[in-house]
Amino acid sequence: MLKDKNYGLGNQIPPDLFYVEIYFLAHNSTTGYAIEFYTYYKEKGWKNEQETFVKNWKILAWQWIYYKAVV
Repeated sequence: MLKDKNYGLGNQIPPDLFYVEIYFLAHNSTTGYAIEFYTYYKEKGWKNEQETFVKNWKILAWQWIYYKAVV
C-alpha cells in the first residue's frame, strides 16, 4: 500500500493502477478495462487527444467505461 493514502484518489496524474481498478469496479466495469485504460494513457504519457496533459483521470475513465458499454 502507498505511504500517502490519498495518492491517486482524485485528479492526480498518474494515478495508481489499484485506484483505477477500484474506480472501474465501482462503476460496474471490469479490471480488464481498467488495465486497458491505464496502459493506454500511460503509454501516451497521460496526454489526451489534443496532446495536453490529462487534468482529471476519472473523467476519462468514466468516458472509457461508457463507450466500452455502448460498443
